Amino acid sequence: MLSDEQIQQLRNSEGAAFDRLFLEGMIMHHEGAIKMAQKVTGSTNKEVAALAAAIIEAQEMEIALMKELIKFY
Repeated sequence: MLSDEQIQQLRNSEGAAFDRLFLEGMIMHHEGAIKMAQKVTGSTNKEVAALAAAIIEAQEMEIALMKELIKFY
């Protein structure tokens, strides 16, 4: 997650600078979600394992999109 300093940077920025900081922060956030979900993909609870797999797939797609968007900044 974002540090207090990073959150303050977001608060103090606007326009393209804000957009870039937002995307960078969201990429880190999504990467963290993937790491957490990977820990339960082998769960004996099939619903938990399926949810984890869906989270990983969705977050990876969103990261790819955000990495494309960040190229414009």
